[in-house]
Parts: sequence; C-alpha cells; structure tokens
Amino acid sequence: MNQSDVDIIYEYLHENYYYKDGDLISKIECGKRHTHKGHKPGCLKVESDTNIQIYMRVTINKTSFDHPLAFFVYIYHKKIWPERIQFKDKNGLNTEIENLIKTTKKQMVHEKAIHKKGYYKKILKNGEARYFALLRTSIGLIFLSSYETEKEASAVHKYARNKYIKCKTKEEVILLKKELNEEMHYKNALRNKGFVWDKNKYSVRIYHNKTYYQVGRYDTQEEARAAYLDAKLKIKNNTFAVDKKPKNKLGRGVSRSHNKYKSCIRMGGAPVYLGVFDTAEEAQEAYLRAKIDYENTKTISTRSS
Repeated sequence: MNQSDVDIIYEYLHENYYYKDGDLISKIECGKRHTHKGHKPGCLKVESDTNIQIYMRVTINKTSFDHPLAFFVYIYHKKIWPERIQFKDKNGLNTEIENLIKTTKKQMVHEKAIHKKGYYKKILKNGEARYFALLRTSIGLIFLSSYETEKEASAVHKYARNKYIKCKTKEEVILLKKELNEEMHYKNALRNKGFVWDKNKYSVRIYHNKTYYQVGRYDTQEEARAAYLDAKLKIKNNTFAVDKKPKNKLGRGVSRSHNKYKSCIRMGGAPVYLGVFDTAEEAQEAYLRAKIDYENTKTISTRSS
C-alpha cells in the first residue's frame, strides 16, 4: 500500500473514530452506512480454530479497504501500514496496540519453519551454510547452537524439546535454559577445540560412533590440542582404539560397602541381597553358592546380616 493511501486512512480514522481498549469507536452518526455514534465497527471472521480475527471495512472516496481491525489500529497509532501483524499473546481478538507486533511475510515464514523444524539455515559471509538450532519455550526462544548439517541441528532440537516437555513450571523452564546453555557451551568447546578445562587440567574427548570418548588429561592447551588431532586422525584411518570399561576386580556380584563387601545376585531380573562380609572372598563364595542353589533348586538361602 502506498504511503499516500496510508495518510488518507490515518486522517479518516482520526476524523471519524477514537481508540479505546483495542477498539475503534465511531465519533459521528451516519445513517447511510448504518454507523451510529459509539458503534464498534467490524465483524468476526473465522479462518481456522487458531485464526480468529475481527475484520473492518473503511470506504474513502468510493474506495473500500477491507482488512483486519488490528491493521487499522496500528495505522491509527503509528501511521504505518504493516505487511503482517502478529499478536504477542497469540489471541487474534486482542487488538490492543500493546499486543500488536509489526512483521513481514518472510519473518512469519521463518518463524513457522523454526517452530516446526526447530532450526533454520543461514548462509554466512564466507559462503558456508550453517544450521542454527532453537527451542521455542514459554519464556521465549532458547538458542542452542549452530551445526554443519541439518541432521545435527534437528537431533539437538529434539533432545532439547524432550527435556522441555517435562518442565511444568516457569522456574523449571528457566533452570532448563541455564542447563542447556552450559551443556551446549561444553559440547561446542569439544567440537571446536577438542578439549575443555576440567579440574585444573585440559580434558580431551572425541566424538565417535555417537559417543564421547576420553582421550586424556593434559597440562597445556597445546598438548591437549595435539592429542585431539592425533585421535581425530586415527578415527579417519580406522585405527582409533576404544578402551573397554574395566571389569569388576572384586568379582561378579560383589561390591564395596563401608569397608566391607556386599554380595548380591539377580533372580528373575530382580536383585536379591545376600549379605555383608568382611572379605571379598567370603562375599564371592556367598554369591557362587547362591548361584548354584538357584540353578539347581531355584531357591536361595540368604544369610542374615
């Protein structure tokens, strides 16, 4: 719409209407248009369950302007014709000027894509394409991070979304935002440099087969960076060795408990407590006896503690 038409509409609205609580109320009496003093113009238009707005028609010099009431309210206050209008509280019936946000079709398409996918694509100055992951919450958008592939951005958004669904109060959402910011900062440091500062050392970890593996801990950034690049090269050449978790040195079914040794066995998927012993050997013997009894008679004689 031309600015000249906007000026005409602006003058017409101020001449014939006054604003009150989100409504434009008629100042004059006009029988031809069936408009009475104090009348609130407009009719309800339902486009969908989530898109309900009030539409208003203004006729100036035999030219009709039929648009949502929110557009005319915005012109009345700002003397600007917005390309699109958004409502802060998502209520199309609340046309108070404080609830109206001027936007564009491009921005709305962009926000819909973010809401649906959880990320958007941006071409950087160097020509590189990056995917920025975001999470829409009740306290606003939370920026997660940027990624080289669409798949990575989508996975991070789903991870954050699953955590957000569990939040029931505003305080929990605020804590989640802090937690996600710290976690994403940690992962970004690992992805970009390969190491993070942890307990007075530079801890080197590398991502491989959907898991972070500990490479080592070093005193200087140079050593940590060199170790990370070496591990990265080994992954590329398929020579990266993953250390398996060490087995329980005390024996199966035995664990330490306050300077003593606890023995436990699983029966039918449920843990059965056997007792606490002074030595690991006694606890191991109790476990083996229980295992033999269970296999032979399906009964376990437990030792009273």
